[in-house]
Amino acid sequence: MSASTTAASNLSARPTATDGNVHILANLSYTTTPLAPPKQRLDLYLPSSRAFPVLCFIHGGGLMMGDKALVRRLGTVCARVGIGVAALNHRLSPAVAHPSHIEDIALA
Repeated sequence: MSASTTAASNLSARPTATDGNVHILANLSYTTTPLAPPKQRLDLYLPSSRAFPVLCFIHGGGLMMGDKALVRRLGTVCARVGIGVAALNHRLSPAVAHPSHIEDIALA
């Protein structure tokens, strides 16, 4: 199963939360692992319009801390004004070493 197939199945299988005109798809796995760890998931904040630009947000924290949950408000505000947001988590050091962080981000 390819990563794009996994993402497509995630989109159809996950319930959509809404916040006004914003659709939120939370904790989508971006790996081919059926039960991806929380650090290999992303949240999508989607505006109600059909075509929109997308901001890919990678949290700060020096590759050692941080979480996609820190941008919930930003994702919601951006989606309300017509900008989609993909908020990514990635595995953190010291549990993994470079280049695992970058591989996660590229996969997402």
